[in-house]
Amino acid sequence: MHAELRGPVSLESLQAALAAVQRRHPLLRVRIVEDEEGTFFVEDGVGPIPLRHVEGPHADWHAEFEYELNTRLDWENGPLARCVWINGEADTSTLLVTFHHSIGDASSGTYLIRDVLQACGAVSAGEARVLEPLPLRPALDQELPPEARGWRGLGRFVSAIGRMRLWFARHGQPVELPPDAPKHVIERQACVSLKRLEPEFTRVLVARARREGTTVQGAVSAAIALAAAEEWPKGRTNPMVFGFIANLRDRLVPPIADDIGLYVSLGFGLHLVSCDRPLWELAREMKREVTRFIDTGAPFVFLPWQGRTMLPMRRLYGRGEEGIGRLGNFLVRTQLPALGLTNIGRVPLKDRYGPLQIQAVGFCPSLSVLSNFGVSAATIQDRLCLNFVGMHPVVARERIERMAERTVSLLGKALE
Repeated sequence: MHAELRGPVSLESLQAALAAVQRRHPLLRVRIVEDEEGTFFVEDGVGPIPLRHVEGPHADWHAEFEYELNTRLDWENGPLARCVWINGEADTSTLLVTFHHSIGDASSGTYLIRDVLQACGAVSAGEARVLEPLPLRPALDQELPPEARGWRGLGRFVSAIGRMRLWFARHGQPVELPPDAPKHVIERQACVSLKRLEPEFTRVLVARARREGTTVQGAVSAAIALAAAEEWPKGRTNPMVFGFIANLRDRLVPPIADDIGLYVSLGFGLHLVSCDRPLWELAREMKREVTRFIDTGAPFVFLPWQGRTMLPMRRLYGRGEEGIGRLGNFLVRTQLPALGLTNIGRVPLKDRYGPLQIQAVGFCPSLSVLSNFGVSAATIQDRLCLNFVGMHPVVARERIERMAERTVSLLGKALE
């Protein structure tokens, strides 16, 4: 997560705020242990959340952002999160929060940013009670609705995979971005192009999407897919898998409020795409595919069943860097070629916390073996932040930037 701030911040207040946030959220006090019986979270021996300070008028927070994406978290010792504070000139600064995906999703990141800023304000005001601690929640399997558990859940999982296979049999195997330079999974690095749609542009986009019978998610997804189609041989229509992230928080039993945790699942839509397909037509189709997939209940079971299959494979391929590399290469060879958009919509943040004003918020996952290219989106104060991430050198930095520019251009043309 990245939050661009305006207002006074001190290293001391941030350190105190991180300590308060760590006391509030149990998953910020764990590390990961692997043994013959499985993989577990444990609390013993976990230190404070690391805070790194970068300062100077020429501080390049984009470079720091990519460094954080590509630097391994020390999950054996914990904690599974760290922070960077980059302060520039005239009371401007950027807060970067990096956390392990096993303890959080994009919504978790916004709650974490919110709690840090709230705690900073409380510390600065000399308040004794900063943040209320939260209890440790049960495992996700125990909070799934009944229809997603056991054999019923497995049936939904198999049904979703079966529908996808039938579609492939009818339309052909999905295409992916042509690789620029295939590399071993360990050698891949996440590269990011950050784009911002200013408030007036975003408001027009929201209004137009509604009139067209779709959503901002659908419109941006369509623009990404059409930008990718320009990378294929001209004139071809190709089958495409387009992924999205389904937020499960409101659908679990009981619903999840603002706890930090992994409460999302993967979803996908199946589309036939060519570079001359009308954007709004494709956007409406993408909205329908998202709704259809969620209505099947498949998002409830994708994440748990993936976990059940992944952990035995982890043990099969062995521990250590060599085992991770072998498993990673297997997943790269067998993964479904897909593009995707993770959109958390309007983030649950105020524009001001005490003397601190939030200028922009965004997030980005390191895709690792999940995909070679994807986009994440977040909106605050009608400013839509789009982060385009590709795994270099499989997707070269020049192509990432070209795809980002083309996506924004397609959205602009669709509003004319």
